[in-house]
Order: sequence, then C-alpha cells, then structure tokens
Amino acid sequence: MWTVLQQLSTHHHNNLRYLIKFLRELWSRSHTNKMTLTNIALVVTPKPHMGPGPNGGQRGPRYQHPRQE
Repeated sequence: MWTVLQQLSTHHHNNLRYLIKFLRELWSRSHTNKMTLTNIALVVTPKPHMGPGPNGGQRGPRYQHPRQE
C-alpha cells in the first residue's frame, strides 16, 4: 500500500490526506453526530446493490418511480 501511496501526485496525496483528516474528525465527534465507524463505512464505500449505469457508469440504487396516470 505504501508503494501505491508514494506514486500519487501531490494533488491526489493532499486530497487523500484531507479526506482522512476529515473522516477522523467526523468520527471523533460520533457521540454527538452518530457517525460511528460503521456509519462512515456505509456512506463512503460502494454499495453492492448499485449496478452499472446504461453506459457502464455508476448509478443510484435500483428504483422504479411509480407511474402517474
């Protein structure tokens, strides 16, 4: 993993560091905001129920809007 991190550009490395610091701060206030490690993981990780979009891209959960007549 360290090898991959060392290959990041400066901009990507700084963004990753900022994200990690933000998530650490978010978790440190979990007693107030209810964002436990489990909740943070649910928010930031890919969801298995999300399939590829029509052109192979990501899309939201599979949901069909009810038709209005």
